[in-house]
Amino acid sequence: MARALTRAAAGSGITILLSASSPVDRLEAHGLHIPEAALGRWKRTEINRLQPQLVTTSAHGPLAAMRAAMFGADAVLVSPVFSTKSHEARQALGLMRFASIAEAAPLPVIALGGVGAAQIRRVFHAGAAGIAGIGLFQP
Repeated sequence: MARALTRAAAGSGITILLSASSPVDRLEAHGLHIPEAALGRWKRTEINRLQPQLVTTSAHGPLAAMRAAMFGADAVLVSPVFSTKSHEARQALGLMRFASIAEAAPLPVIALGGVGAAQIRRVFHAGAAGIAGIGLFQP
């Protein structure tokens, strides 16, 4: 699926990331997304071997954002900023906590989780370098 999406995105300016909890043999996308819990399974040498254009990780708190930076990630997805249907059991950080993580993080922070059209300006004012979503892009 990643290979097909990457081919479909060719020339469009869209970057396809493969979410991978464990190292993969080869990269069939432009870049990698490594979940916070899986970061310890990856080594920088494996990233170098795959030569991704972009590497992101997820973080649910300030220490995880710092680990992402020390790992050498290009950006970190901090979530959930607000309550979200896709992860109902996880407590939302809230805008103030998100802002403190974004301010302390030494790499770009992307807001994820419950970000709808009404919150986009708020998360950018709170320090987000970008936004990501699931429900945001569904009708």
